[in-house]
Amino acid sequence: MLVVFDCIISRRKFLKQIGSTAVGLSLVTNVVAAEQSKSQESSRGSSQLSKNQIAYAKGELPNYLNNTIVDGSQKVTVTESAEVPEYLSEEDYDAIISFKEFDTIESRARDKFIEFGVDPKNPKATLVDGKPMHVDVARKHVKAGKVDLSAGHPVAVGGESFSTQSSGPKAINGEIHLHVVPASDSEHEPSASYKDATFDAWAIFGSEFGIEAKRSIHFGHWDASGVGTNTDDMLDDIAGDTDKFRDGDNHIVTGWVDKMDNNGIAGRYHSVNAIDPVYGVPWPHEQLVQHELSHNFEAPDRGTAGYEHKKCVMNYEYAARGIGYWCDVDHDIIENNIK
Repeated sequence: MLVVFDCIISRRKFLKQIGSTAVGLSLVTNVVAAEQSKSQESSRGSSQLSKNQIAYAKGELPNYLNNTIVDGSQKVTVTESAEVPEYLSEEDYDAIISFKEFDTIESRARDKFIEFGVDPKNPKATLVDGKPMHVDVARKHVKAGKVDLSAGHPVAVGGESFSTQSSGPKAINGEIHLHVVPASDSEHEPSASYKDATFDAWAIFGSEFGIEAKRSIHFGHWDASGVGTNTDDMLDDIAGDTDKFRDGDNHIVTGWVDKMDNNGIAGRYHSVNAIDPVYGVPWPHEQLVQHELSHNFEAPDRGTAGYEHKKCVMNYEYAARGIGYWCDVDHDIIENNIK
């Protein structure tokens, strides 16, 4: 039996053990030791949250990627085998790494946080209208109709001022390239892991519509400082900072931020996803990305409540519940526009 003491670990010790200086970020003055967090969570049940988990959801802990090559302080591009993309000039990057190398970096950074009861790849706490809530409870509230899904719904807009192409994105020689660009500034850098959810969603487009779904991640290219959490401003900002990746109609950009008024927003060639929306309940990230990318290919929203439409990722309730497929109509719309 584990004996739990009211032991408090200092900020300095916490930073030393996770290997982060947390420059520009605030950290709770006292962080509960990992053993206490795990014991409390186990004894209180799965719907309870530890102090570390709540602090993490509120953005009061350092970003788990701090002091790594992908913390946004350098321009780093991740490609399949560290090949240099043709669309990048030498001044556009400080380093090129492979996805295998990125996975190793992220895994080591994640393990250090797991020691303190926080998993950046599977956070237990989320914010619903600014209040901490266990993710399982949030999902139950969605299914029970206890949350206002219209509050944090994604936003779809018709066009973007920075995109130079007049038509929508289409495959060229059977390929479409998705560029994933996380915000690099300390105010907006995503606190949770998003890579697997993003590329799992993108792989669905490849398998469903017979395209080669190319992919890359670009760190240090999008500084959203001064944008705040306004959803429309976020889309304009990423379009302005990342239009260099738009190397033809078969290149699209999706960004990640920690907080934004809505879950997501999409234009013609760009989209932005939030780890946690300021308003409403966060969607499962895979369904969020699938929903936003579907807007790039002109699939419309299909209502807020489930009764407004058959099960489909373009309906807010069903997307929030983790439904990851399209209705026949939207499937046909995307298929006609993606090729």
